[in-house]
Amino acid sequence: AEKFKDPRFIIFFSSFKKKKNFFFSSRFTTMQLSVAATLKHLFSIKELKEADKMKSDFGVSDKMFTWIKLRSLSKHGHWAELESWSSKLGRKSPIGFRPFFDTYMKFDKKSPAKIFVTKIEDYAERCEAMCSLEMFQEAIKVAEYERDIGILEAIRGKAPASYKATVDTAIARLGG
Repeated sequence: AEKFKDPRFIIFFSSFKKKKNFFFSSRFTTMQLSVAATLKHLFSIKELKEADKMKSDFGVSDKMFTWIKLRSLSKHGHWAELESWSSKLGRKSPIGFRPFFDTYMKFDKKSPAKIFVTKIEDYAERCEAMCSLEMFQEAIKVAEYERDIGILEAIRGKAPASYKATVDTAIARLGG
């Protein structure tokens, strides 16, 4: 009887009851999977509404949900769903936009990755992302605007010879 009064047991039991009720009301039979594994499964079969319902029912954090959704959709090649969802995020993402950029680059999808470059908040990371997309002129402008000679020198190391003079001019303007 003492065991059933332990708060950890009560939390575990109520979570189990929630999951049991969720899956009996659902058409999925993934009772043995963890919440994260169940979410991955739902994303893999494009059951996005069911995953959203599970997120709210189980109190999954926005960060965890975003990471799972990003990884699952990209792993299974559901690019249309990923692009649609990411466009709805606007300028706010619980994990930032660098993971979106990195995911697209990992799968060699450079065109959609360009969308996320401007959304990366940290200018140093933005410049690095621009260089990986060979957007050297834009990277030089950002680094010069931020007055960061170190980033400009890093760009000079990555850029082809045709951009060396532009970088040197920007460094000279900053007094470096």
